[in-house]
Amino acid sequence: MSSSTLRVGLIGCGGILQSFHGPAYLALPDLIEITALADPVPANLQWARSALDVPEQACYPDLKDMLRQAQLDVAVVATPHMLHAEHAIAALEAGTAVISEKPMALSLSQADRILDVASRTGRPYTVVHNFLDVPGTRQAVSMVRAGHLGEAAFGRTKALFRKRGQDQVDPALNWRASLQAGGGCINDSLYHEIYITEALMNSPVRYVQAQVKTQHFDFDVDDLAILLLEHANGAVSTVSGSWWVSGAGHGEQSNLAEAHGPKGSVRILGRGRALFYKSDAEDSWQEAPLEPEHQPSSDPRTWSGHAGYFARTFAALAHQTPLPVSGHDARHNLAIITAARMATAERRAICPDSL
Repeated sequence: MSSSTLRVGLIGCGGILQSFHGPAYLALPDLIEITALADPVPANLQWARSALDVPEQACYPDLKDMLRQAQLDVAVVATPHMLHAEHAIAALEAGTAVISEKPMALSLSQADRILDVASRTGRPYTVVHNFLDVPGTRQAVSMVRAGHLGEAAFGRTKALFRKRGQDQVDPALNWRASLQAGGGCINDSLYHEIYITEALMNSPVRYVQAQVKTQHFDFDVDDLAILLLEHANGAVSTVSGSWWVSGAGHGEQSNLAEAHGPKGSVRILGRGRALFYKSDAEDSWQEAPLEPEHQPSSDPRTWSGHAGYFARTFAALAHQTPLPVSGHDARHNLAIITAARMATAERRAICPDSL
């Protein structure tokens, strides 16, 4: 390990690590060394120990033991939503920088507590907004910021997922199907579409109207969400998604994001796996070849955006430069979600910046 390599401890070694974080870490050997693991589930620890080549003595069933005994520069929180705030605060208090999976907390009061602790301890804190680092999304955002559309005036995103099987819809088997655990369509899925929309519109959300509801499944958290967003520049966008609608009509993709301006439009599919563009003078979409700096590698791990996000974030931490996603960025995204729930209950527009 070189002097510039970050020593990373992993808090939570379950599904998100095994499917996405772990492969991304393996693609970054020059930036980090995974030096410690914490998870109360023996099978998770065993998987991570084997896959990431971590010594047995550096594997901890109890997070407190890891934070007390391991020498760490960064801790990555990848536990269920209801544990994010508790685990992030514990790591910050122990003196490590923190990268947390989304959402940063279940409530804005918890989010503010995290930011307060980060400020007091002077430790960096960030949240994974990985789909900003998928190749097509990166290039689309670059095109918007370069003025190819003019000023974006209208946008839309949608994410339709078909939940199948009792294990996916039973709160006793899956915490994502429980309100108390911080699950739900808007927290777990549309979280990503919200920050993608704001990036494509190149203007922060100022007002939120919404319908966030449980319409299909027999659980206590939302399975459908539709948001109408007004941006600071006067532009309007929509974000919609469900856990039980498998499609949206002939020719439509289950997952897309668009931004439209007076000069043209961009459309990304699959949260950035493909990019299309058309000028105002054209009637049909043309696939836009990805520029060299946006080209995906042949490694499919790049398609989740985690490798790109972690590469930028670990580099920022190593060089003490601004993080790609700040704690305040993550709080803003959570405030939009909170505003959507309030707008549904109160049937009025809510300003997330007031929360």
